[in-house]
Parts: sequence; C-alpha cells; structure tokens
Amino acid sequence: TIVIQQFYRSWLETIKHRQTYLKIRHATVTIQVRYRQYRVAKTTREEYCRLKLATICIQQRYRSIIAMRKEREVFMNLKRCT
Repeated sequence: TIVIQQFYRSWLETIKHRQTYLKIRHATVTIQVRYRQYRVAKTTREEYCRLKLATICIQQRYRSIIAMRKEREVFMNLKRCT
C-alpha cells in the first residue's frame, strides 16, 4: 500500500506542477501577444503621424501656391489697368 500511496501522491504532484506550468505558460503567451500588439499599434500610430504631417505640409504648400497665383493675377490686373 505504501507503493500505491507514493505513486498516487507523485501523480497528484505531477498534476499540480503541470497546472502551474500551464498557468505560467498561458500568462507568458498573453504578455507576449499584448506586447506585440502594442508594438504594432505604436508603429502604426507613428506612421500615421508622419503621413498626417506630410499631408499638412503638402496642403500648406499647395494653398500657398494658389494664394500666390491669385495675388499675381491681382497684381497683373492692376498693372494692366494703370
């Protein structure tokens, strides 16, 4: 009976260790997944900010060119009139 008890106790201990291992493994995988998601989100956000800044720069230059053309046309009209 002692042998059976030892076997049973070791089996229970093995099950406990296995459950502990699985919990730790699950926690580790969850942390890794969340960290990878964070990195992807950060990279995506940085790229979005760069694109937004580039868009604003292009819009400013385009609007300044349009304003310059209007001013030039007004100036040329004044020059023709006088």
